[in-house]
Amino acid sequence: MTDETKPASAGPDCDGVAASPHHPQRWRKWPSATVAEIVRRTAAGETMVAICRDPQMPGPRIVAGWMTGRPGFRQAIEEARAAAAAARGCDGVPASPGQSKRWLKWPSAATHEIVRRTAAGETMLAICRDPHMPAATIVFRWMAERPAFREAIDKARREAGRSLFDTSTYCRETAEAIFDRLCAGEGLSRICRDPAMPASITVYRWMAKHEDFRAAVGVAREIAAEGFFEKGWELAEDATPQTAYLTDVRLKHLRWHAGKLSPGKFGAHKPVEPPRPDEDDRNNLTVIVKRYNWDGTPVEGPEAREEVLYRMKIPPTTPAQRRAEQAEAAQEEMEAREAARREGAEAAKTPKKPWDPEGWT
Repeated sequence: MTDETKPASAGPDCDGVAASPHHPQRWRKWPSATVAEIVRRTAAGETMVAICRDPQMPGPRIVAGWMTGRPGFRQAIEEARAAAAAARGCDGVPASPGQSKRWLKWPSAATHEIVRRTAAGETMLAICRDPHMPAATIVFRWMAERPAFREAIDKARREAGRSLFDTSTYCRETAEAIFDRLCAGEGLSRICRDPAMPASITVYRWMAKHEDFRAAVGVAREIAAEGFFEKGWELAEDATPQTAYLTDVRLKHLRWHAGKLSPGKFGAHKPVEPPRPDEDDRNNLTVIVKRYNWDGTPVEGPEAREEVLYRMKIPPTTPAQRRAEQAEAAQEEMEAREAARREGAEAAKTPKKPWDPEGWT
């Protein structure tokens, strides 16, 4: 055993608590002065994680083992935390255990600051990004566990013109900038990759929520389709025998892109309007029974009422059905011509008598 790994004693101040076997200084025994220093720094407001990061201090596992096996040390740490919280005006709400400052207690001034900044129109995520503010998970836990704090936050949001579920960031100037860039032929994905522009999901939410913005995007795409049409003609004019293939590829894509942006004008399949009611009624067959006398005059009285025998809706003829009917008619005509040709051939084979050209005998 070398001098670095053999057990060492810190003298009469040693508390006899060995470090964790997984710690690099696993054979070192920490003196009582170290325990007192941990308590002092905790009372000064320093977090346990920050204390254990000090190379001269034991690791967090060692300190956790001391707090579990030594009630006196645990009580001293709790008193030190209470003293630090009292010195900072703590409201007694601990931070989330998942945070790095999990042992830190936030003062009442932090909650008042959150309410003030919320009333000023700032979002909760923006507030929680401040290093001097608690994390979002802590604030949401406070809202779930403390009804008074939640009511204060909701009131602040209403004062700012926002609610818990109305977090729209719609900006008319940004919407106009998006409209101008769409008219210039720039794609929405490329626009949203600009750091100064909102994300694509935000733009689509604006389109779903604001009807005027959705209509403006549709108009911008039609204008962009017109620009692509003119650009295609310029490409065709500038084409040379050497660039003919590349120009053809570009023109095909421009044609496809313009058809998708404005299908009513440049699309391969034009949108079809639904038939009007009067036109649709022509496809319905209705059989009505009406009674007449022997002399042809209508029957009068209770028996003069008309009765609908039955109604039958005739489906309209589709283009596929019309093509099938045309093909069937062409096939029948071809068969008729073939039959006439065969009859003519058979008649030509029959010898005719000179004295009987009509074939009577």
